[in-house]
Amino acid sequence: MFYITILLLAWHGLPWTKSTPMKEKVFLLVFDGFVHDFEKLTTNMPNFQKLASEGVKAKGLIPPFPSATFPSMTTLSTGLYPESHGIIRNNFYNKDGVYFRWNGDPKDQNNSMFFTREPIWLTNQKQKGHSSVYYWPGYYSFDEKPTYHNQEIRYLGANITESQKHITETFDVYDKDPSLNFMVLYVDAPDTTGHVHGVTSKEYTARIESLDKMVLGYLRQKLSKHPEINLIIVADHGQINTQKDRFYFVNDYVPKEMLALYPYGCNSVCALKPSKGHSTDEVIERLEPLLQTGGFRIFNRESKDTKLQVPEFLHYTQNELIPPILILPKPGWILYDTRPSKPRGHRLIGAHGYDPSNCPEMQSIFYASGPAFKKGVLMKAFDNVNVYPLLAHLLGIKPRPNNGSLAVFKHVLKDWNNTEDSDSSNFSLYGSIFTVCVLLVLIAKTRLRVICVSCICHFCAVIYRLICRPKKKHQYMRVSRDRNEDEEIDDEV
Repeated sequence: MFYITILLLAWHGLPWTKSTPMKEKVFLLVFDGFVHDFEKLTTNMPNFQKLASEGVKAKGLIPPFPSATFPSMTTLSTGLYPESHGIIRNNFYNKDGVYFRWNGDPKDQNNSMFFTREPIWLTNQKQKGHSSVYYWPGYYSFDEKPTYHNQEIRYLGANITESQKHITETFDVYDKDPSLNFMVLYVDAPDTTGHVHGVTSKEYTARIESLDKMVLGYLRQKLSKHPEINLIIVADHGQINTQKDRFYFVNDYVPKEMLALYPYGCNSVCALKPSKGHSTDEVIERLEPLLQTGGFRIFNRESKDTKLQVPEFLHYTQNELIPPILILPKPGWILYDTRPSKPRGHRLIGAHGYDPSNCPEMQSIFYASGPAFKKGVLMKAFDNVNVYPLLAHLLGIKPRPNNGSLAVFKHVLKDWNNTEDSDSSNFSLYGSIFTVCVLLVLIAKTRLRVICVSCICHFCAVIYRLICRPKKKHQYMRVSRDRNEDEEIDDEV
């Protein structure tokens, strides 16, 4: 009877219908390092203020962990957490020891071995739309390029002058191509100003005021001639000022020979892997004095001790590229790889990358206006993984499997009365997967006793815990970093 009840819940307890897709035009403007509470710094932001009154504003847009540019931007473009889309940090090694660096060789930034998940601009094109993309991470790593785009670049950034140029180019093309329905522009600001001067500095304030006037103001002038276009503005993360007496160094505690994958890429978050001949526990023991400072949390991804395990809400465990040791500094504290031989010419004043659940300063901005949105609505802060299903809904395309929910926007979309109350078109997919997995779990419980299947939505893991209590080993499915197939993993419990 218990199993029958579970099956009924699986079948009837989920929305099975898909949301009604729209066929809207969307311009997505993405800033870098734009704090969500900039009103505390200045009121001289007329274009943002006008946008809030004409459309929708969120109290904050919560980035994924780690709250860094490449992981967050890839989450925006795929609707997946970093553990699933594979861009786990701004700097990391793949399984073959190839190093990805945010400001390194463009062969890294546009390498298909790193960017394996289909971005929304490509999904749009596969479903008969046209996309214009300027400075989106990884957009050059796919065989099919955006319909309109800038050429391969060394780094993402676009300054104000380039932004105006690309806005002009975008609308010149838009006037000639009626199939152009998705336009993206990334602006690498005000992030650098925050890093150098801090987010409470007059320089940072001046920078965001200029972005309001020279980028958003310029864009709104162009949009005034195209009321059919929906404008969505986001940023990848916020920033917080660092504390000058709270800088620490990994190799003050653990010698280099005990660690693999140098440089480790540590700053506001640190992930370490022991070298051959050294254990994870051995490295963590060496880090004990760091814990005693009271400014760090240390987790062991391989541990069976729940107190040491990486918290589930970080969504930062299900990827083989994530090193076993995760160190999270307090907001404003920094942990670098190695103490420099000479004093640095300057220190990092503003930083990001921290756990967003423990550092609200990591939240960024969300604004939306246009024919699809209600006016004068203030939303509570929400995870940026939800932007993807919103874009897919507006563009009228079928989204790829993702972690987002369209239901977040049910109070701000004008068409919601015509949209069935569903978290997204994912529900149809997830509902089917959920039911199949329940059946598999029941079969496993009856015949195999130790096998479980889990998927990206994590429904099956819940059912598995309800039905089975494994003592040795289970299997689960996780989204593979390969474009064509998911992989089955054995994992000790």
